[in-house]
Amino acid sequence: MVEIVANARTDMAAVAFFTQGLLRAVNSDKAPRDIAPVPEAVLHRAGKIATRTKLLPAFADGVRDILSGEDASWLDKTVREFQGYTFRVNAQVLEHLVTVHRILAQAGVAHVFYKGPLQQQRLYGTLFHRPSSDLDILVSSSDFAPAAHLLMREGFAARQNLAPWWRLFVGQEHLFLPDRPDCSVDLHHRLQEPGVQQPRSSAAFLETPDRMRLNHTDVPTIAEPLLPLVCVMNFVKSLSRRRGSIADVGHKVSAAHLVDLYHLLGAGNPASVAAFIERADAHRIGGSARLTLRALSAIFGMPGAKQAAGTAFAQVDDTILHAMVFAPEIIRGWPGARAMLAQSCSGQPFEFAREYGWYTASEAVRKTYRAGRLIRGRSVAGQRA
Repeated sequence: MVEIVANARTDMAAVAFFTQGLLRAVNSDKAPRDIAPVPEAVLHRAGKIATRTKLLPAFADGVRDILSGEDASWLDKTVREFQGYTFRVNAQVLEHLVTVHRILAQAGVAHVFYKGPLQQQRLYGTLFHRPSSDLDILVSSSDFAPAAHLLMREGFAARQNLAPWWRLFVGQEHLFLPDRPDCSVDLHHRLQEPGVQQPRSSAAFLETPDRMRLNHTDVPTIAEPLLPLVCVMNFVKSLSRRRGSIADVGHKVSAAHLVDLYHLLGAGNPASVAAFIERADAHRIGGSARLTLRALSAIFGMPGAKQAAGTAFAQVDDTILHAMVFAPEIIRGWPGARAMLAQSCSGQPFEFAREYGWYTASEAVRKTYRAGRLIRGRSVAGQRA
């Protein structure tokens, strides 16, 4: 049973205040016209939620008019620090992007960039909307190994001790420049991890890419009609990664993916929602799309979203969904991979069997590799002793 832990009064007050500010910032129909000031502890907790979810500027825009004195000064200082960090890390990602595009384009490797600063430019008109410390690139499965070798030949290095599970099941290679290890270049040939609905074909997202002008160069990015599906896959992946610990990096930005989708769907225009579901079904991730719409309905009150969501997360009330997205550390009884897949594949037993089979195979490989490393480590330690 999914529930909120005891003694979470301050956390829930912070979630409520953060949500109110966010709704005002995005002009949701559910946004309150007036909101009351909160105690300093609640404000600072809400600020931490906003920073962790990378939604601090939007939250600040929504609550700035009710703050004064030290509270207003604290928020302005926090936003300035956030924006400074965003400019630093995004500039580094963009520099890497131009370099990687040149290498792959010269070799004739079809590729698209997705998420990160380019998506921010398309949605919000700026490359520096929120921090992005990695560069995501999609290539075909046949080009995956050659593309990785090309980049390594040009000075990029692979992360040490990366489990084969990453390349085989996640379909990802982590690369970096030795003099800039904090910026990761993530090469993908899959768009989703095991334990979450896989799209019918990741290669389909390489087709008919859009072009964006960057530093006098046209760089390829995923076609605009497919952007909502990218948001869905990343939102559900973020929720599914949660295994009872806030330490997981991927979960922190689940709320940001949800806000992106809200903007892409025109704040819940019924025609946009219907087209979105139709496209998601065509790519075999309709269950994930409906689950995401349930969260959108709970938080933003989008017209028609709850009805389109069907039975997804029907047993979880809106208050708990708020906490799952914004403050997962106060949730107890988080759904496991099987339960999340059951939600996504509701009414589709064959799809559930396929996806869960893929997940269990990946877990067997991951745990076997981890156990082997542990045994080898103990053996080496014993020999040294």
